Amino acid sequence: MERLPEGTVGTANADFVITTGPNKGKTVDLMYTTKNLKQVEIDGINKFYEKNMTVSREAGALPPGQDQIIKHLNKADIVLVDFSVLTPKNQQIFMGYVKTLPKSQQDKIIILR
Repeated sequence: MERLPEGTVGTANADFVITTGPNKGKTVDLMYTTKNLKQVEIDGINKFYEKNMTVSREAGALPPGQDQIIKHLNKADIVLVDFSVLTPKNQQIFMGYVKTLPKSQQDKIIILR
């Protein structure tokens, strides 16, 4: 896998592209990775996760957490989700939402524990 330069044409701003093997050419995007997050940021994600996944900020719009998941799914062929950041309750909330998505979108998600 190689990191894609920002603005790479035709990649919709995914994070990486797979360079070898049967998935060569597929794009990969990451969610909830901790590499650049401080503990206070991780705590903030978990504190407000349920609200962000269930409460819309404006009528007719998706809640921001759901919207972020859709944006990641639209950017890449494969979305890696780092569950090590989320509490068990928030993992359940995530999976509950994912189960409402079409199978084609569900199949893009790979959970890392």
